[in-house]
Amino acid sequence: MAAATAFLSVNLFTGAPLLALWAGSQASDNTILSMKAVAVVIVVYAVLAVGSAFALTWLNNTYDVIVGRPV
Repeated sequence: MAAATAFLSVNLFTGAPLLALWAGSQASDNTILSMKAVAVVIVVYAVLAVGSAFALTWLNNTYDVIVGRPV
C-alpha cells in the first residue's frame, strides 16, 4: 500500500505531465505548435491528475480502515 501511494504521488507531479506532453506531441501533425496538441495535453493531464487524486484518496481511506482510524 505504501509503495502504491508513493508511486502515485511521484507520478502525479512527474509521470502525468510527461505522459501528457508525449500525447500532445503525438497528436501534432507538424513541427509547429497547434491548438489540437495543446488541447490534448490539457485533457490528458486533467484526466491523469484527477484519476491519481481519486486513487490517492481511496488508498488513504483504505489505509485508515486497515490501521483502525475513524473514517
